[in-house]
Amino acid sequence: MLASLPYLMKGWGQTALLAFGTIALSLLAGVLLGAVASGRNAPLRWALALYVNFVRGVPVLIFIFLAYFLLPQTGVRLSDTLTVLAALVLYGTSLVLENVRGAIAAVGHEQVRSAVSLGMSGLQTLVHVVAPQAATIAAPLLLNTAVHLIKCTAFVSIVGVWELSFAAREVTERTLAPFQVMFTVMLMYYAMCYPLGKLAERLEARAAAARREPS
Repeated sequence: MLASLPYLMKGWGQTALLAFGTIALSLLAGVLLGAVASGRNAPLRWALALYVNFVRGVPVLIFIFLAYFLLPQTGVRLSDTLTVLAALVLYGTSLVLENVRGAIAAVGHEQVRSAVSLGMSGLQTLVHVVAPQAATIAAPLLLNTAVHLIKCTAFVSIVGVWELSFAAREVTERTLAPFQVMFTVMLMYYAMCYPLGKLAERLEARAAAARREPS
């Protein structure tokens, strides 16, 4: 088992890269779309709400299958890793979008109206009033979403993309020691997810304490 540890560590690194790419791209797209979903353009709000609700009702594994088997038929040629990354980002963006939209909605309208009454422009209100408070609210939600997306990367092994779960299956077949292998892999996933989960708890506790403080 110890002889296989470097191989598992290599798979762990591949999972970390896939997770980082998924989280970074989902954050970029989700924050932008979350801001749009909080705007005044009703058709765009409805379209984004439909997207979020649709993704919520479909398992992420289905998106991975669709991307893996359908994209080549449309003439889009990507590597297997980029194909599953696209599927994970499509899924992750919807989660981030809803986190951001909810955080912006949680900022009181009274504060926005007060900022406008003080002569702030819409952009100034967004930057100086809405964004800081929304970021505080959204941060723990986004960290929990990141943990969820890390776990979702394990599904890509089903379509043959090599990462930690796929490496674990190979090592299990070679060593015939499934318990030891899976326990090691469990600890590797835990090492990625636990710090983010604890940070989310601390940020949520800090935000809750700030809300309890008298104005």
